Amino acid sequence: MDTSSIYRILPKLGGINQNEMKIIAGKYKGRNIVSELKGMASKIKPTTSKTREAVFNIIFSSLAKDGREAQSCSFLDVCCGTGAMGIEAMSRGFSPVYFVDNDKNSLAITKNNITSICKDEGYKVINSDASKLIIDNCPLFDFVYIDPPYNHNIIPHLLVHIKQLIHKKSLVIIETAKDIQSLIPNGYAIAFSKHYSNCMILCLSLDSTS
Repeated sequence: MDTSSIYRILPKLGGINQNEMKIIAGKYKGRNIVSELKGMASKIKPTTSKTREAVFNIIFSSLAKDGREAQSCSFLDVCCGTGAMGIEAMSRGFSPVYFVDNDKNSLAITKNNITSICKDEGYKVINSDASKLIIDNCPLFDFVYIDPPYNHNIIPHLLVHIKQLIHKKSLVIIETAKDIQSLIPNGYAIAFSKHYSNCMILCLSLDSTS
């Protein structure tokens, strides 16, 4: 993967503002994403619009390199929170899109956002512990986005399970609060990494030499 082009197109990432919780591109552009529901306590860390923009710049750079289209690619949103990243993928044509979380509030918010924004499309919402991820009868995912709760070290265990759900051209994108490269298990190669003021984005692919 040519990371030089990614460095040129990635925006600077900052905090959340009042305009952050909207779909930023595609057929649902401008639609609102909620991060809490009435009567429900929420500790969700929303993915900002700039982070979503950075991630999808990476994804579309990868698609262009391989000559693929979003419409032919599947997407897995792990620790989905509000579902913003997966809904952004649906807005841009990815299908099917799977959402995974094991927090009941996150699942309720994700389902609310999907049903209020999206039409009848190919998606599935799954209640599963990410560190013991099991998804039955699913495709091999082309793109996987992982945004675990900060300070919750589930990445090594999760990546072991993810390896069974992807193929040699898949890209796994992780957003974390710190550098976790030393925690990446065998079988993965680091395609790209970049630090920002409030997070790190790390991109992995299957290691072709293993």
